[in-house]
Parts: sequence; structure tokens; C-alpha cells
Amino acid sequence: MDWTNPLIFSVAKIVAITVAFLAVMLLVALTVLAERRVLAFIQGRVGPNRVGYFGVLQPFADFIKTMVKEDLVPDQSTRFVFLLAPMIAVVTAIMAILVYPFGPTITLPLLGPIQLAIARFDVALLYVLGVTSVGVYGIALAGWSSNNKYSLMGGLRSSAQMISYELPLGMSLIGVILLAGTLDIYSIVEQQSGWYGMNWNILYQPLGFILYLISAIAETNRVPFDLPEAETELVISHRVQLDQISPFLQRRIHQHDHGFDARHYIVSGWLERTVRRATTHPRGSLFCNQNLVFSLPLHLDSRHAPALSL
Repeated sequence: MDWTNPLIFSVAKIVAITVAFLAVMLLVALTVLAERRVLAFIQGRVGPNRVGYFGVLQPFADFIKTMVKEDLVPDQSTRFVFLLAPMIAVVTAIMAILVYPFGPTITLPLLGPIQLAIARFDVALLYVLGVTSVGVYGIALAGWSSNNKYSLMGGLRSSAQMISYELPLGMSLIGVILLAGTLDIYSIVEQQSGWYGMNWNILYQPLGFILYLISAIAETNRVPFDLPEAETELVISHRVQLDQISPFLQRRIHQHDHGFDARHYIVSGWLERTVRRATTHPRGSLFCNQNLVFSLPLHLDSRHAPALSL
């Protein structure tokens, strides 16, 4: 297929963006269900088990319930900024997905070679760090625009914590950049292939991985770094008067962003045997996704478990 044709290229990119977005939304639903089931098991509860087989449809029921809720805007708020802030947070979290490679280049009949990434450029890692840092504006603006002192204080504390941990998060990746000699995520993953996992960066940068994991948990305001959004201190921070699903999506997608980061930068994004079999078994690269494993500590939050259980 002639991928140089502008029309074919544009249609292919639109399809790729749609598929990636739907895949991430499905991952969000699955991780919400996994969190609730695992925490219910830890705390000796049943957990969601009413909607669908073993409660597998519970995230979709929650999504429908949230979407049909009335969207209230406080009278004394700055309406435009109040509506814009959640959009900024969600869009910046989603934009990082554009450069993540989901697998090696595969060859399909009639279509030819296909690169399992929406976009690839030389400074992709810098792009991810830059675009995800803009999400802080969404949190700060959400707290300020509500014209509520609890929202304002919570938004300031949340944004201050996120900004504080962005520096060690970025510094923890310097070793990976020096080892790979590039900022291209695709090249970083390829540099870790071979020797059955002995080239994974986690073996050469264990301290960097620990720093990255701690910083990622702190940036997403998860336990034990949940003080900015703790209900008993600040009434869930900047989200006091936000009824939309946007803050929830922003947190979950941001957690998956950090999971993708750990999967690509610290541990090879796809296993070495998958690279060898990519042309004959294209599904293998998708089955070797370790994103759920590395984002699991970001999803387990016992603070919200009792409120979510059935």
C-alpha cells in the first residue's frame, strides 16, 4: 500500500488514534475493576459482583451513571476556566499516548509493513515529559476557578506536589538516555532487545527505577502520597465542585502513562522473542504488554475501596 499518499496516510493516522484511544479507555475500565476486586479480597469484602459475569460490566455501568449525571457549575465560579480545566488535564494525559510504540514493525498482507506507533520522532521522550507536565495547569485552574477556598487550597497542594516530583522523575531517566544515546522511545526499546532480557535498563539502573516508581506514585497522588486529595483533610482537593468524569479519567490515564513509561524506558516494551516473531505472529507484541504490571502500584488505592464496594 502506498503510505506516501496523503489521503491514505491521514485515514491511517485517524484509525490509529481511534484504536489507541479505545484501547486506553478499555484499560482504564479493566484497571478500575481490578483495583476494586483486589482491594475487596485484601479487606475481606465481596467487591463488585452484580453487573455482568463476576462484575466485569461494573466499570461500564459506573461510566454510564457518571455521564448521565447533571453537570453543575457554581454560580460564583469563572465558568469558562471551570469547564476548560478538566479538558486540559485529560487532553494532556491522552496526548502522551501518541508516541508510545505498542510493538515492533509488523508486516501484514495487502497492507505491507506497519509501525505500531501513531507517531515517531527523535525527541519523543522529551515530548512525553513536556506534555504531561502541562496537566498541572488543569489541576491548578480547577481549584482556582471554583471560587471555593477548599478547592483552591487542594489545587495548590496537588499542583505543588506534582511539580515537586517532576524533577526526580525526569532525573531518573537520565541514565536510560545515556545508555540508549537517544530520546527516541522506539530506539530505547530496541536497544534493550536481545540476550533474553539481560539488556533491560532495570538491570543497569535499579536506583533510577525505584526513583521513577516513587515519583510516579507521588505525581498521581496515590497512597502514601495522597495527602493533597485526602477526604479528611481537604475534601478531595480541587475536585470538590467538579461533577464531570474528566478528573477521574485524567488520573487513570496519567497512571497508564507512567506504566507505559516504565515499560518502555526501564524494561523492554516487547520481549526479545516477540521481535523475532513479529512478522509471522503480529499479535505477540500486543500480548507482551507489561503496562498493567508496572502501573499496578499506581492503581491500588485502599483509600477509595470502601466507597466503591457494593
